[in-house]
Amino acid sequence: PTDLMVNDFVDVRIMYPSGVEYTVLVGKQVTKIAGTTIWMDMSEEDRLLLNSAIVDSYLTDGTKLYAVRYTDPTTQIKLVKK
Repeated sequence: PTDLMVNDFVDVRIMYPSGVEYTVLVGKQVTKIAGTTIWMDMSEEDRLLLNSAIVDSYLTDGTKLYAVRYTDPTTQIKLVKK
């Protein structure tokens, strides 16, 4: 997002040319921004998921990898792994 700021929360999503869309990372806080690059604290599992999505976005023409900013992170529903 063009209005992204440090400390904002984002979901990272991937959309394939067929229109199928997946959420790669949920509720990550942005810790640093430099140009079009953002930094977030992630677990190893998150890094592996994001790396896989990045590779998919390069291998499949028309694939879009993007972040969606939370408008109010305090009211977003938090998902809990079971």
